[in-house]
Amino acid sequence: MKRMFREQRNRLSGPVWGGLRLLYGAGALFCLFYSLTPILGYGVTHIGIFVLLLGGLALAGAALALPRLAGVRHFFALHAAFLALVLSAFGLYVGFVWSYRSFLQESPPPPAGEQTVIVLGGKIENGRPRLMLARRLHTAAEYLKGNPAAKCVVSGGQGPDEDQPEAHVMREYLAELGIDPERIEEEDASRDTRENIAYSARIIREKGLSESVTVVSDGFHQLRAAYFCRRNSLLPHALASATPWGLIPSYEVREMGAWVKALFGW
Repeated sequence: MKRMFREQRNRLSGPVWGGLRLLYGAGALFCLFYSLTPILGYGVTHIGIFVLLLGGLALAGAALALPRLAGVRHFFALHAAFLALVLSAFGLYVGFVWSYRSFLQESPPPPAGEQTVIVLGGKIENGRPRLMLARRLHTAAEYLKGNPAAKCVVSGGQGPDEDQPEAHVMREYLAELGIDPERIEEEDASRDTRENIAYSARIIREKGLSESVTVVSDGFHQLRAAYFCRRNSLLPHALASATPWGLIPSYEVREMGAWVKALFGW
């Protein structure tokens, strides 16, 4: 047994295993950094953060414990399974990021003409939009000022920790930014992205607005929004607001989970 342990430990000291430990360590640093930054830097918590945190701890454990596990029964088979899981998760993440960024490049909003701008809601606090929602509204206002023929639907209901519907705050904020309130319709009943788009589509048809829509939201959110637009017979274009860099990976991970929910109709 001791001889087998020494042989396996010697195999783990080679350059391939050293490279794997380095890979695990780098992955752990990435996951831990981008799971802690939203909490410590922005006061944000959501499921994507905890997934990254769990992944970071698992990778850190693998990097530190790899040589010490050489004597474990079926070690190489267990490690192969772990490595396959890591590579699969990384491949899915890269594929998702490539997909939504490609969509953003392929679906820019028309520079002029009739268009309905749908601004997707986000968190509000003390009657004001929080950082990400404020960025969406500034992006929408800039586009609306440059395209006077466009109308707008602000979409967002009232969350359990909010004192009024997001749509009310969004309309008032756009008015502060110089957008005529007569150009803005409120959709204030939705609870998620699927309802954002479905209820906005209903308003668009009731008011006779253009069914060619420009969705304003963060980039990672745009692909799923477009999916729901097509399901509601709307022609989607994407106008992405800037996401704070420290929040991007965790929201991308959360969005991957939201895609699973959307595809299964949950």
